[in-house]
Amino acid sequence: MLEKRSARGASRLSTMQWVACVATALAIIASLVGYGWYQGLVGNVTTAEVDTDEWGERPVDVDGVMNLLVLGSDVRTGENTDYGDAEGERADTMLIASIDVDSGAATLVNLPRDLVADLPGCDPVDGYEGMPPQEEMISSAMTFGGVGCQWKAVEEVTGVHLDHFLMMDFVGFVDMVDAIGGVEMCIPEPVDDPQAHLELEAGQQTLDGEDSLGFVRSRYSQGDGSDLSRIERQQEFMGAMLREVLDSEVMTN
Repeated sequence: MLEKRSARGASRLSTMQWVACVATALAIIASLVGYGWYQGLVGNVTTAEVDTDEWGERPVDVDGVMNLLVLGSDVRTGENTDYGDAEGERADTMLIASIDVDSGAATLVNLPRDLVADLPGCDPVDGYEGMPPQEEMISSAMTFGGVGCQWKAVEEVTGVHLDHFLMMDFVGFVDMVDAIGGVEMCIPEPVDDPQAHLELEAGQQTLDGEDSLGFVRSRYSQGDGSDLSRIERQQEFMGAMLREVLDSEVMTN
């Protein structure tokens, strides 16, 4: 499931600028591939508003730049129950995509989910209990206050004005990778990570959706086990995924 939310009262872009920015963001996540898949994607996009008017002073909005908060959710309800049991919802992956509105060029910055920072307080909303201001891991904001709280926390910690966000769950990620026919990666050494449900041989190979999900989530059986090490692998994967899309006829169709 892919979720798109907008800030109430956010500056409005022209239709063509908005389409260009969203297309760029979707390409970053996995890309739009084929009419049939695109129709299926549209049917799985939900929209909602995050009320930012009550937050008071916010970072300054930069003219000509759209900043998207891109989240990978580890929610375990619905079809995602196949990936284990866990209460609530956390931001398993977090990054800011800063997009030039005119050119569509984007810069991506990953945020470590285990980053400990001073988080703002959030009111209870939609079944979330809310939280007082506290020093805690940045990804915990979603657990206590939903995506609006996560948005607010990222703005306060980074000082970056966010315009919109996109969120994808495990199943949505798997479906999008499978839709482009998988992603070719060179795995430097064998991987056996039961926690990520991932077992790979070393060498050049094409990862399907399930293996790709395990690869970007894998942590304790690769590198030094840190979130920073996992971020490096996620960036490698995104680069390989974009090459897969740009080398195909998708973008010229």
